[in-house]
Amino acid sequence: VQFPDLASRSYFMRFARWVVGEFLTQAEQNLERAVNRMPSELIRAGCCAAPLVASRIKGASEFSLSGSLPQNHGFLKGDRLLVTCPDSGRVRPDGSDEDGSVSFEAELLAVPSGGRSLKVKILMASGGDMRASVIEGQRCRVDTVANHTD
Repeated sequence: VQFPDLASRSYFMRFARWVVGEFLTQAEQNLERAVNRMPSELIRAGCCAAPLVASRIKGASEFSLSGSLPQNHGFLKGDRLLVTCPDSGRVRPDGSDEDGSVSFEAELLAVPSGGRSLKVKILMASGGDMRASVIEGQRCRVDTVANHTD
């Protein structure tokens, strides 16, 4: 990035570090909240949706998660999510599946109107293991991890 002067560069660098720090802090707090709080509490807060049923829409990693979204949900295109299957399973940000539940990081591709579904792209699971096919037809839970970055 080229800056017109040293003052502009200093201003940008100071606030860019601040914004990145805020983003990372928020993501860490959201992960902790998803792991430690009851889903019903998170659904009331609008940062979780369950149960949603996964169906593949494109390729190996794009899914439609159908069900009812909370009326006050804050899901926006570009958000980073954790998709956990089954919906009653424990959120596992590390990608492990010790108790039969597994969580995947996902990007929210679209929130179709009507509040009945989310379109997501499952990203690589921990360790580079892509196991997204296990969620097809399963009941899932979705938790917001980080706000969109567009």
